[in-house]
Amino acid sequence: MSFINIYTNNLSRELRNSTTFVDNWAYVPGTAITGDWKTVYPFTSLDDFNDTCGDRSPEGSITHEIVAGLLNSGIPVLFRRIACVNQDTSSEELGVTRAEVILSHYDSDSSADHNDVKISEKYGGTFGNDMTITVRNSGIAYWLEVYLKYTLLERKKLINIGKEDSQEQTNQKLIDALKTTEFDRIIIDVLEDDPQKFELQTVSNKALSGGTDFDESKVATQIPKSYDFIKDKILYQPKFLTSGGYTDEDMSTSAPIAEAMLNLSLLRQDCRALIDIPIGTPAEDQQELAAQVAYQQLSDDQAIPSGSICAPWQYMQVGTEQVWMPPSYVYLTVVGNALSKGGKVYTPKAGVASGQVANILRPEFEIGSDLSEQWQSDKAVNINPIMRLQGGRFVIAGNSTILMPESTSGEDNAFSESSADLAVIEIRRFVYNLATELQYQYNAVTAFETFSIKTAKFLEGMMSEGAVGDYNIYNMSSDTDPRTLKIRLDVSVMPTIKNIEIYLNISYGSVELNTGGEA
Repeated sequence: MSFINIYTNNLSRELRNSTTFVDNWAYVPGTAITGDWKTVYPFTSLDDFNDTCGDRSPEGSITHEIVAGLLNSGIPVLFRRIACVNQDTSSEELGVTRAEVILSHYDSDSSADHNDVKISEKYGGTFGNDMTITVRNSGIAYWLEVYLKYTLLERKKLINIGKEDSQEQTNQKLIDALKTTEFDRIIIDVLEDDPQKFELQTVSNKALSGGTDFDESKVATQIPKSYDFIKDKILYQPKFLTSGGYTDEDMSTSAPIAEAMLNLSLLRQDCRALIDIPIGTPAEDQQELAAQVAYQQLSDDQAIPSGSICAPWQYMQVGTEQVWMPPSYVYLTVVGNALSKGGKVYTPKAGVASGQVANILRPEFEIGSDLSEQWQSDKAVNINPIMRLQGGRFVIAGNSTILMPESTSGEDNAFSESSADLAVIEIRRFVYNLATELQYQYNAVTAFETFSIKTAKFLEGMMSEGAVGDYNIYNMSSDTDPRTLKIRLDVSVMPTIKNIEIYLNISYGSVELNTGGEA
């Protein structure tokens, strides 16, 4: 049950308290060569991501490049690995294969190898093919070690060897320990329960093999389900939703990925869906596809999603790799660069001053002034072009959401601008967090004064950025509900400058000629 309610005119966005100072999370679903598919991982460093999910993408995937690039640009990532068909449903089917190795000994009675233990990599994928197992007997204890190539991942003591223990007693201890000792990276199956027949051999760097990754052709169909994983607003706080570089196959007929992203944005009301149009889509068709997933706001109290589209795809330098990257990645790296310099998420990421993009090698196609104006028309759903200016630097040339104009006249709506929409999210997030601090106070007057002072300071900061034009704070409490503090906050969100008109008057000086024609 919520004890804090916030009502917003024109856009109802319910937010939750953030329990961490880390903000501006981007959600990235996708494949990885390892990692728990039951967990949504919060990553704030590339080392943490590499240690958990591997240091490369599965073949044909750009998931690792996307996550690595975002983390390096300063955008924290919520990552969910897709490793199953129908993941998290009753018909879930594991789509990866675990690398494994069998530890055996030579049985003189049968003159053949006898299998004692099977060791499998825990999460499946090609990560396990680089793992090895070492079993050591120090004379007083048995140890089991797990290595990734030459890096020790984990080491566990299995048993101490008692001086009076017989070999059969030692074997029984080993069987029990192997069944109960938990490892982070491996699963152990004891194949022989009889201590008289069991014999754990010491081995050094015994390699696992046979691990395979999720079929890349099946990933896109699983992406829409991935947004169900982060509906819980207590556990997760994404500000940006991506599709991890995967797109709908034919947005003209069906767009389950884009629709799932927008539906989550509508449900949560605290995040922006960054939708990517499929690579290879002709420039002249992109605006029509954007219109297929656009949304409208038909009344002031109607809740709407938050979504935007940039285009086209860009061939970029990402670390040591050169790969085609989705436009959502381009936008988020620009956001990360701005944050690293003290900027705000809600300030426009557009144009030469604030929308410059680094590391682009070449675009999917070039955008000129005609296409740019078409994509940024006041009478159509907008796409934000990523374009080259004057043959040089690349910039994002647009600050638009995909809110559809209410009429062909292009009526103004603040939420057709990305910066205004994100500003609302920032204000509501701040107000919600402040309200949780003031909850359960004895004195409503003191609580209101504290709210007013802190909110005014916050909004003055947004005014200095040009995001807010004016605000007013009212105490609406009454004697009929003395234990409820009711506050009304009126905020005027500022639009950005979209067009500039300059009138340049030039006059020529008069020249008089003499009769000879000389000046």
